[in-house]
Amino acid sequence: MVEISFVVPAYNEGDKIFDNITECVNALTELNLDYEMIVVNDGSQDDTYKEATRVKSERVKVVGYPDNRGKGYAILHGIKQAKGDLITFFDADLDLNPKQIKTFIEYMEEREADVVIGSKRHPLSDIDYPLGRMFFSKGYNLMLKTMLGITLSDTQVGLKLFKKEVLEEIAPMMHVKRYAFDVEILANASRLGYRIVEAPIVLNFQRGMSWGRIRVKDIFCMAVDTTAVAYRFHILQEWSKMLITVMATVTAFLAIIVLYKMMNPYAFPLIEYRILYTLVALGIFGVVLNLPYDKFSERMN
Repeated sequence: MVEISFVVPAYNEGDKIFDNITECVNALTELNLDYEMIVVNDGSQDDTYKEATRVKSERVKVVGYPDNRGKGYAILHGIKQAKGDLITFFDADLDLNPKQIKTFIEYMEEREADVVIGSKRHPLSDIDYPLGRMFFSKGYNLMLKTMLGITLSDTQVGLKLFKKEVLEEIAPMMHVKRYAFDVEILANASRLGYRIVEAPIVLNFQRGMSWGRIRVKDIFCMAVDTTAVAYRFHILQEWSKMLITVMATVTAFLAIIVLYKMMNPYAFPLIEYRILYTLVALGIFGVVLNLPYDKFSERMN
């Protein structure tokens, strides 16, 4: 059984993917881990796939698809093929040295965590990061606290460690495939009651520009995706509660009319029994369909 699976999404990393994967293999071999590495080519327009397959290691598996689908989609694609008891994913540019996973595993064991995420704001972190991106990161973190109530200090570091069973439960719930993937996966983990802890990192920013690949369009799309996550988590759930309340009230009212009409057949002459029975049945069906079965299951367990 593989101890840990590394999922590495890659997009247009052809100029450095071979060297980076080779460095990863060497680093992980030193840690003496029983691991596998799944490199996911996210529809790159360069020779990323070809360069990645140059790495000759039985522990490295290169997969992919022709069209660019986004980092989140790539990670989910890799998770489906992971065999490890633990699953981690990190960026192919190696801003974060994969050796740091040892610290994450120690944090998971010592703190009995289900998820361990890297944080630039951890007091023990050592980071070399552009001021512009740091400013954006803090602003985005404030947005998450306001919209989703996420209290984590940093959700965007590209190194995260999960127990496999956590991802097996969360993966089918995921909707975002690009910009707010990290936020949605952590929000789901938190909502389901999994323990998330933050670990220190050593970050060496590799992108030539102070903003890396982030464009104004990316910032806008990230805001839209994050709003969509908040909408699914809060607004839809509230509407669902309201719908149950309304349907239950209307069904009870119709049931009272049916009982009254049974005692007094001449009451409400324009309303036929079959119409009332149908409406009551539909109301009961709607209420049953919208009951919070996930919460019932948790209580039973």
